Amino acid sequence: MLMRFLPKQSFFKNKQVLLRVDFNVELRKNRVLDDFRIRQTLPTIKYLQKNAARLVLISHLSNETESLAPVAKHLAKLSRRKVFFVPGKISSAAKLVNALPKKSVVLLENLRFDKGEKANQPAFARKLAGLADVFVFDAFGVSHRKDASVVGVPKLLPSFAGLLMENELKSLEKLKKQAKKPFVAIFGGAKMETKLPLIKNFAKRARATPEALVRRADYVLLGGALANTFLKAKGVNVGKSLYEKKFVSRAKKLLKNKKIILPDDYLVAQSLGSRTSHLFSVVSHKLSVGGYIGDIGPTSTKEFSKIISRAKTIIWNGPMGYYENPVFARATFEVAKAVLANKKAFKIIGGGDTTAFLKNAKLPITNYQLPNLFISTGGVRQRTAGGCCS
Repeated sequence: MLMRFLPKQSFFKNKQVLLRVDFNVELRKNRVLDDFRIRQTLPTIKYLQKNAARLVLISHLSNETESLAPVAKHLAKLSRRKVFFVPGKISSAAKLVNALPKKSVVLLENLRFDKGEKANQPAFARKLAGLADVFVFDAFGVSHRKDASVVGVPKLLPSFAGLLMENELKSLEKLKKQAKKPFVAIFGGAKMETKLPLIKNFAKRARATPEALVRRADYVLLGGALANTFLKAKGVNVGKSLYEKKFVSRAKKLLKNKKIILPDDYLVAQSLGSRTSHLFSVVSHKLSVGGYIGDIGPTSTKEFSKIISRAKTIIWNGPMGYYENPVFARATFEVAKAVLANKKAFKIIGGGDTTAFLKNAKLPITNYQLPNLFISTGGVRQRTAGGCCS
């Protein structure tokens, strides 16, 4: 998806603008738990609303039955202006939107309410395009998807990348062209596929792959369920720990690359809710059939931190363990400290779980607090049941 950056504000005068945002945030009891992505979109909203006839925001929630109504309320609070929320399917939205006062900011209902979104149905893309004169895409976290609101609408309307997208792409371009050595990539969490939006530009004009990243980096440090998958590929018993079965064969091939560094020790327990844990060494022990890997161990954490401290470029996406339980949060905390303490390295941090952890741990993550740091909106928060790691 190739788009131009935003033109001057005057271009949008009296035009109705459709803005694709990524407000796929976690809700609990109709409240937004982490508004980082919403806040990062505010500059684009402010830029467009000055001259646009109406600004129509569209987004999805991973829960296809959950409403965006609480998000509209939260956005109104953040932006300090009225935000109209239009419930129901897109097919009935056009009349309601056009009946609103000029200069209105509108958020439509969860795009996933309509099957045409994920299926990228041309008819659904036309319904979306019919809401506006111009399309602006500012949803970096979904830029890898082939949904109607991502790839269908740009074919039908004059299209531009928003300010958030511009910042994301410039940071990735810097990472791609000016990455200083040693270059350290740190990956945790549950799914490699969710890491791809952050690393897609590593492969020249090709689909991003884990293999492409490995070719660029000097060290690839793995934790979380990603590490579990590689352990499984090595033939190590991982008990009941979460791992990606479909990725095991690829992991076996990647294990031949010496850049990939797996933890040698882990913290394990009979339950991820346990208040105690014991050490598990890959070399000398076998995990019990009913056990769970909750975090990487102290020896590996120390080794990871040492490598990170020497880096000149760092990309980090995903926690090292099941950090929701304090017993298994130590390695992620130590990795975070090592990344943030390295003032000389250019750093990109991404992933909903990673940013949520940093916020809850009260570690400084905003761009103006630390040098050479970019916080990406790419990646989603993954809440998993019965396995490490989210």
